[in-house]
Order: sequence, then structure tokens, then C-alpha cells
Amino acid sequence: EALRILHYASSNGINLFDASDKYGNAEALLGEAFSGMRDKVVIATKCGLTDAGGRDFSISYINTCIENSLERLNTDYIDIFQLAKPNTEDVSDELLLFMEKNIKEGRIRHFGISVIGNDDGCAYLSKKIIESLQIFYNLIFTDNHTLIGKCAQNKKFVIVRSPLNSGVLSGTYTMNTEFDKIDSRSKVLHGDLLKERIECVEKIKSHFNLEANEVLTLALNFLFSNPEINVVIPAASKLEQLKNYLTIFNKVRRLDKAELKEILDFSQAQLCCKGRSQFK
Repeated sequence: EALRILHYASSNGINLFDASDKYGNAEALLGEAFSGMRDKVVIATKCGLTDAGGRDFSISYINTCIENSLERLNTDYIDIFQLAKPNTEDVSDELLLFMEKNIKEGRIRHFGISVIGNDDGCAYLSKKIIESLQIFYNLIFTDNHTLIGKCAQNKKFVIVRSPLNSGVLSGTYTMNTEFDKIDSRSKVLHGDLLKERIECVEKIKSHFNLEANEVLTLALNFLFSNPEINVVIPAASKLEQLKNYLTIFNKVRRLDKAELKEILDFSQAQLCCKGRSQFK
């Protein structure tokens, strides 16, 4: 199913795929799916999380991660290599020099950071070698809106992660929704937190007079319509999900500046996740 999704995506205009060395066998699947057509796709991957659940941003660990990712991806270069949510002190001058060396050697083409939030993201704007920031941002959580604008001003490539707030903005979740035990959402998205997110969706439906199946369209179009966002990476575990995303991208009218401002103002004033992280 994953290979079907990847092939359908690449055949229908999607050319950037975001992975991680800790996303199961995602890198190996990308390597298999795009064997023989490597020049047709942009592959972004990241490292920093250890098998024990901690984080390691030492040069030796990152070097090993790059070598292992190259092998799994069946390629001799990574288009965008990212660090997964380091603290700013983890991104030392020595580390940046090491990444510059990898770029000169051709093992990676661009270097980026998947940032924790607005403050650490801003700390990277002056670093020329850091060309992309992956930012947590969606209709429920818009705290990082100013960071996206600053990225545009500083010519940083913006990748928006969790555009559907871990699926909440699909509009299909209820208090009876349960996740598979191997799904990371099963550990956090339940009880009061799930209730809070469902209430956010109900507010969206009420304010914009939407049916449940229209919430996803608004959530994605809100991001697709922002010219300062370069890439949006919704997850798709089923081909029908991907087809739905493509329909929204290709068929739905983009929002204008006034409409975007209205939605942003509503989110920042009315939704309870302002000032809070993804799950806290």
C-alpha cells in the first residue's frame, strides 16, 4: 500500500517526500519506490532521535545517521538533511562546519532543522547554511505564524509538518476514536486532550458553517493558500486520503489575503491550542 501511494503521488505532481531514520521502514520504501528515477524526486529525511528514545546531535552520531540513511534510501545524496528538533545549543559551530563539509562532498545538498517552536526557529534565521525549517503549524495551532513570515524574509524554505494536527482536522475523530498501539497518538491523544481537540473542530465547523467532511478542505487550503509556505506534508496511510489531498490542492480555489486573515484571527482568538505544544 505504501508503494502504491508513493507511485501514485509521484505520478500526480508530488515530488517532495519527507522521512526520518525513525519512521519505521520509510527510507527503504522511498529507496525502492524511486529506484531508477532519483532525479525526479526531492527526498528530505532527518535524524537526532536515538533507538532508546533520547536525542543525539553529536557529529559522530549524525555522520553514522547520514551513512545509514544513504544506504536505506539507495542513493548517493540526500536532497534535504534535517536535524529533528534539536535545542539551539545542540547546533554548534562545529556541527555547522561538519554539515558544510557534507554539502561540499555532495552527500547532502541542503541542510535544515525541524524546529521546536518560534524562538528556536528564529535563532536559525541568520545561519546561511541552514536553508530550510520544518515548522509545526496548522489551523488549530498557529503560534508559529510569525516564524513563517520571517522565513520568507530570510529566504528560508518552509516545510509545514502536522498540517492536520495528527489527523484531528480530518473532522472524523470522536471521543470513541482509538488508535493502534503502535501509533504514537495512542499514548497521548485520548481523554481530555482528545476532547479539547474535538471541541476545536466543533468551533471551526460552527464558525465557518462546515460539515465534518469540509474541515479537512479548509485546513489544507488554509496552508496551500499561504505563499510563504513552500511545502505541506500531510500523512497518507491510504490511497484515498492522498487522492483527497490532491483534489483539494488541484480543484479548490485558493483563499485570498482577507480570507486568510479572517481564518488566522479566528484561530488565534478562539481555538484553545494557542501557546501550547502539539500534545500538551
